[in-house]
Amino acid sequence: MKKVFILAIFSIFFACFPVNAAEPVDPVDQFLLAQKYKKGDGIPVDMNKAFYWYEKSAKQGFPPAQFETALFFDLGKAGVKKDYVTAAYWYGQAAAQGEVNSQYNLGGLLWEGGLGLERDMEKAMDWWFLAAVQGHVGSQHNLGYAYTQRGKQDPEQFKKAYYWYHQAADQGAAKDQWHVGVFCENGLGVEKDLRSAIYWYRKAAAQGHTDARERLKKLGY
Repeated sequence: MKKVFILAIFSIFFACFPVNAAEPVDPVDQFLLAQKYKKGDGIPVDMNKAFYWYEKSAKQGFPPAQFETALFFDLGKAGVKKDYVTAAYWYGQAAAQGEVNSQYNLGGLLWEGGLGLERDMEKAMDWWFLAAVQGHVGSQHNLGYAYTQRGKQDPEQFKKAYYWYHQAADQGAAKDQWHVGVFCENGLGVEKDLRSAIYWYRKAAAQGHTDARERLKKLGY
């Protein structure tokens, strides 16, 4: 009789707890577990389990997990079929919450399009802008490039290209320092200024930028 009573108590006790009580339910904890599986932090690397927990966290609205989930679909990682539409969805969820890398990557997907995702260069630039004003160098560079392409039809656009290249150059990006030098030397979006061009070429060359070094040689510096 006592055994039956004790078993009944244990049955009630365990019924109060979920079977998977050890599994995290908080999105941050789910994300951190995914990171452990991704990096092999104390456990064997398992990208399938990493994806599982990233997606669980993403569905609860956690931006870093939404970004990581998008990467799996963007790159076709760990057996996940490459799917730009789904990648754009998850990047978009995170980007709407201000996640800068998602804004950058979403811009890249929209700029190129493909795999069922409609190309939309205007929206791409809108997302890059949101990342660029947060100081994201890659987005600043991409805006510089985009406005440079527009400048071929409308020279006024070179002013915007110069501005964004300069923003990235100020943060030490060698390729953007090179672009600023080119713009200064040729008067694209800014007054011609060889002295400034040489300054920026030297900044880029000091970081190993080959074109900047070659241009300095041709200019006699």
